[in-house]
Amino acid sequence: MGLFGHLRRYKKIVKKTYIIYYKLGNEFQEFFLQIIRFFVQNQYPIFFIIVSLDKINLKNLRLNKVQNLYSLRLDITKEDIKQLLDSDNILNVNNVSGLFGSFIEVIYFLKYLSQLEDAVRDMNDFKLAYHSFKRCEILKNEIISKFKKIFFFHNEAEALCSCIYYSSSGIHMDHIFHSKKSENIINVLLDAELIKKDDNDYYVVWHDYYKEIYINNFPLKLYKGIEISFMSTYDIKNQFDLKCIDSKISKKTLEHLKKLYSLQKFYSIYYILENVFFNKEARHQLKNRIRSEDYYLLFAYFCYANTNAGSICTGYDMFQELYMESCNSSKPMIQTINYIILFELINSLFESDDYKTSLEKIHVFYNMPLNIKNNWIYLFEWDYNSIEYAVGTIELLIESENGIDCLDKVPNETELAKKDVAFSTYRILLCNLTNNFAMAKTYLKKFHQIVMAKKEFDLKTKYMYDFTIKFLDCIDNVVDISEVIQANDKLKNEFLNDYNRHISVISILALLKKDICLCESYRLEYIKTNRPMKKRQKAFQDALLALISLYRQDKEGAIKKLQAEMNIFKNKKTYLPIVQKNINYVKKYDFCLQNVEFYIGQKLYSNKYYIDIRMLY
Repeated sequence: MGLFGHLRRYKKIVKKTYIIYYKLGNEFQEFFLQIIRFFVQNQYPIFFIIVSLDKINLKNLRLNKVQNLYSLRLDITKEDIKQLLDSDNILNVNNVSGLFGSFIEVIYFLKYLSQLEDAVRDMNDFKLAYHSFKRCEILKNEIISKFKKIFFFHNEAEALCSCIYYSSSGIHMDHIFHSKKSENIINVLLDAELIKKDDNDYYVVWHDYYKEIYINNFPLKLYKGIEISFMSTYDIKNQFDLKCIDSKISKKTLEHLKKLYSLQKFYSIYYILENVFFNKEARHQLKNRIRSEDYYLLFAYFCYANTNAGSICTGYDMFQELYMESCNSSKPMIQTINYIILFELINSLFESDDYKTSLEKIHVFYNMPLNIKNNWIYLFEWDYNSIEYAVGTIELLIESENGIDCLDKVPNETELAKKDVAFSTYRILLCNLTNNFAMAKTYLKKFHQIVMAKKEFDLKTKYMYDFTIKFLDCIDNVVDISEVIQANDKLKNEFLNDYNRHISVISILALLKKDICLCESYRLEYIKTNRPMKKRQKAFQDALLALISLYRQDKEGAIKKLQAEMNIFKNKKTYLPIVQKNINYVKKYDFCLQNVEFYIGQKLYSNKYYIDIRMLY
C-alpha cells in the first residue's frame, strides 16, 4: 500500500505532536518535507513544532564528560514555513512562532502536552495549553526538583554548583580539581546535566534557562576557597546577595543603581535587589548593619524597580512599606525620601480610584515642614519644584475624571522638558479624551512630535506618547494594529506594568478589526505575571470579556461582565452611564461589530455599543 496509503488509512487515529528539525541533512530533509506536506494538504489533526538549530555533534555530546551542545535558534518565521512547505496553505501561526523561549522549554512542554491526550484539538487549544503550562510554572518546578534531588543525595554539590551558576564566565577546572572529592562532585553534576564543560576547560551552566531559575531559587554558596569576580550588573547582584551587609558593597551598589535608574533600566535594578528586599528578614538584617541613609536609598530604588518591572507585588504595597518605615526619621535625606514616596502613594491611590484618600495625602504633602521643603535634597532626579508640580497634577487628573475639562491647565511646550512634566501632561490629556476629544488629540499629536524629536525626554515618556498616537491612528485606519502592538512591546522589558495596562484595549481593538485569534492570544498576555490587577484594570478586563461574550452570542455572559464592571465603577459618575447604556443595548438589540464605537464624549445612542476610550491609561 505504501507509506502515504497507510497514513490515509489511519487518519482518524493519528493524534500526535511532532518536532521537525529544520535544516536537516540532505539525505533526510526531502523525506520529512514530503511527510509534512502530506499532513498539511490532507488536514491531519497533527501539530508540528518547527525549530531551527545551528549544529549539534551527537558523537561529542557526552564524550569523556565534555559537552559540545551548540546554540539553538528559535527564529522560524511564517515565510520560512511557507518556503519549507512550498505552500500558502498554512495554519495561522501568528503569535506562535515566538512562543517558546528555548528548546528546553519545547521539550518540557511536549512532555506536558502528552499528558493532556485529546484535550488539544486546534490552534486555540494549543495556545491555551501553552499558557496553562506557563502559568503553572511546570518547567520551573521540574528544573528546581532536578537540582534538589542531586543536592539531597550528594554532599557539597550545591556549593560547587552555586559557584558555577553565580559566576558570569563559569569556573576553570584548575580552580576545582584540588581533591578527588571535588572531581567526583563535578562528575555527578555533569551526569545529571546540570553543568557542562566548554572548549576552554571552564565548567559552565547547562543552559541559560537553568541559570535564570537557579539564581532566583537558590542562594549563593561558596565552595572551598573558590573566588567569584564582580564586574557587571550580574556580578553586582551576586556580590550584593553575598555581602550586602558590608557598607563598602552597599556604596558600590548604590553607585551602580544610580546609573541604572538614570537609564531607566528598572529590570536590572529589580534583578540586583529582589533577593534582599523581597525577604523581610534579610531586609531587617540589612537595615541594622549599614547606614540608615544607604538602606532607605536602596529600598527606594527597589520600590521604583518593582512598580515598573515587578510581576508579583503591587507598586503601592512596596511604597507603603517604605513610607511607613521612613516616617519618623529626623535625618534630612530620609525625610526627603519619605515625601518622594508620599507622592508615589498619592499617584497609586489615584490609579486605584481611591480619590478621597489620594486628596487627603495631597493635603499632607502640602503641609510639609518648612525645614524639609527649604532643605530639599535632590534624589531620584526629583527637585522640589518638579515634585510639587507632579502632586498638583494628580488634583487635575481627579477633576478630569469627574468630567471637568482641564485642558486650559496644560503647560506651555517650553516647560515639557522639566522632570515629569511631559509625562504628567500626557496623563492629563488622556484623562480629558472624553471631556474634549478634539483638543486633547491635537495636544497629543503636537507634544508627541516634540517628545520623540528631543533626547532630553526619557524612554518611558517617548514610548507612552508613541503608543497612544499609534492607537488613535489605528482607530482611524491610518496604521495597522501590528504597529500598535510593536509600540506597546517597547514597554515590555523595563516598564512591564505599563505594557500590561494596554492589554485589554489592544485586545478590543483586535476584535473590532475582526481578528478574534489575536484578541484572545493578546488577552492571555496578562497571565504571564502574578501581579494582581488594580480595580480599574479589572473593570476594563470585564469590559473586554463582555465584548468577547457578545461576539460569541452569549448575552447572559456579557451582561454579567458588564454588571461586574458597573460594580467597580459604582462611584465614578462619568463612567457609569456608558456601562448602563451597554447593558440596555445588550437587552434590546442583536449584537453587531459595526455598532461598536469608541466613546469620546459624544451623545450616547441606543443602537450603539460603546468602548470607553479612557481604557488607554
